[in-house]
Amino acid sequence: MATTIKKFTATSVFGDGDGEFTVVDFSRLSATDLDLMTTTQAATLNSDYLAVLQASLISNLAKVFTSIPSDAINGISTAAMVNLPITLLTSKQFPVLTEDQIGALSSAQLAFLTSKQLGLLSTDQLGAISEKSLVGLNILNLKGDLVSKLPPEQFAKLTSTQVGALTSAQLSTLDADHLDALTINSATKVGNLAGLKVKWLSSDSISKLLP
Repeated sequence: MATTIKKFTATSVFGDGDGEFTVVDFSRLSATDLDLMTTTQAATLNSDYLAVLQASLISNLAKVFTSIPSDAINGISTAAMVNLPITLLTSKQFPVLTEDQIGALSSAQLAFLTSKQLGLLSTDQLGAISEKSLVGLNILNLKGDLVSKLPPEQFAKLTSTQVGALTSAQLSTLDADHLDALTINSATKVGNLAGLKVKWLSSDSISKLLP
């Protein structure tokens, strides 16, 4: 098999046909082999191939990542997600990430998510961000009403610094459930109070605010 792998070139073909590189072959490719992959080859990958990719090697697909079919992306193992060049994900690839994959992202990766990328995520996907990694989320990139897409239970896990960075426009999109979810520590750091919907503040929410 080692001889076969050494023959991997820019003209090699993935698939189950005679002479093609199978899933097993793919799992044995080295970083050097993957660096040879073309965008045409990447377009033929499916979730079965990505599922067997060594976690440490996923970054070697960076130059062809945008050519990988979106329905293949959910094959990436959670162990490999931390090495995923997440800024390269296209608008078609990003929404197909599973909740487990989202939950495996690091705080450093979340820090690089743009407003456009965050807008592609569903409420369930946003809610899947781990509490440990949530601290990396740039709250200002949740523009418009995106911040209201964070489930209340996730909103409650924001740091006081993140809550303090909320703009008046962002605060104006929050409902009573989000405001009630604020902890005493974070509520005292609320930024531009002009955006708060005072009529939706419960007595409990009001008690969390500084005089």
